Amino acid sequence: MFKNILKFFLKDKIIIFWVILSLSLIALMLINLFKIPKTSDPIPLHYNIYFGIDYLGAWKKIFIIPLLAFLVFLINFTLALFLYFKNKFISYLFCGTSLYVQIIFLISSLTITWINT
Repeated sequence: MFKNILKFFLKDKIIIFWVILSLSLIALMLINLFKIPKTSDPIPLHYNIYFGIDYLGAWKKIFIIPLLAFLVFLINFTLALFLYFKNKFISYLFCGTSLYVQIIFLISSLTITWINT
């Protein structure tokens, strides 16, 4: 039963476009974050325009961003999958929202890389 639902779900070109774009943005985040040098010193993890750098931490904590992005993708993809046959529009909204969140996370990872290089 689940294979049939997944088969029809993944034949939709709009869904495939959003899924591929979301996963490629997550991959770009990972590639971008591997550019940050690995040091034992704390690195800036958050920048605020009012206060400047306001959060320092270990370099390993930068990978929380792609992890959260992937979790958002998985949750939205699962919800879109289960709601696809009930209402395609809501399914498209979940996939589009996932893409929008991935773009925000990508901008965040680009900012962290820019601060640390």
